[in-house]
Amino acid sequence: MLNKEQAQKVGPLVNHPQAWEALTQYLADLHQLTIRGLVAAQSEREMFRLQGKLDLLETLLQLKNNHKKVVENGSGSVSGL
Repeated sequence: MLNKEQAQKVGPLVNHPQAWEALTQYLADLHQLTIRGLVAAQSEREMFRLQGKLDLLETLLQLKNNHKKVVENGSGSVSGL
């Protein structure tokens, strides 16, 4: 969950267009590699580990949207993290 304090901490990152674009491209590349790994997973343990990694990457890719929601609401928090 992203709260107002956390939103302030990530604000400089999500509001810096060049930094955010570079980060999202990197995360998107990792996301694709993780999906490929998940398809080829040989064990349950590996599959669970990659599912967790995929979930984290998706959360990070949604960080800017969640930040925007917190800023627009002015207070409280946004679930989904």
